[in-house]
Amino acid sequence: MSVDTHLAFDSPRVHIGLDFDGVLCDIHGYATKHIQENHAPDFTRNDIEWDGSIPNTDLTMGDIMWEFAGDPDVLTETNPVPGAIKHANWLANHPFADPIIVTHRPPEIHDNIEKWLARHGFPDIELPSNIPDNKTNADTSFDVLIDDYHKHVLDAVNDGSHGIHFTGAWESTTLNHPDTYSVSSWTQLRELLETSLKQLE
Repeated sequence: MSVDTHLAFDSPRVHIGLDFDGVLCDIHGYATKHIQENHAPDFTRNDIEWDGSIPNTDLTMGDIMWEFAGDPDVLTETNPVPGAIKHANWLANHPFADPIIVTHRPPEIHDNIEKWLARHGFPDIELPSNIPDNKTNADTSFDVLIDDYHKHVLDAVNDGSHGIHFTGAWESTTLNHPDTYSVSSWTQLRELLETSLKQLE
């Protein structure tokens, strides 16, 4: 990704949606271990098909993720995505950025999520409880969605937002869409956001 690449924003303060699982929380590392121990011993993240299916099983990554979504105990065994703490703090303190966390985890475990974020040193970022299936609607509008699932990125673009596909977690799907961007790490993500937000100075 070129350092000249940037997103064009119309508003002086940019609302940024940060996906929790896969962008902040390395749930996929936990899921990989679970699959290896219970379903496919030789499984690696690179084995996941474009539609999320797991080879040699009847499962999809979505099945595994949904199994974990309502289990607060899973959070105690997961770690942050590398670089997420440092750069999320930078983003939360940026004068032109207004980040929120978006997740499909049920509202009843949001307290556990907030405790996990605080325990790992994340900044205090809003965690709305009314996130729809495609993560975008009038109540959760933002200028850009950062998500590891390509469908949510495309949904955001179709709803008029920018979409950044965070491929560092597990998904290798390439989005050939003029209004989407792909990054493989928080270092690349910060580079893109830093260049984009600088245009507002």
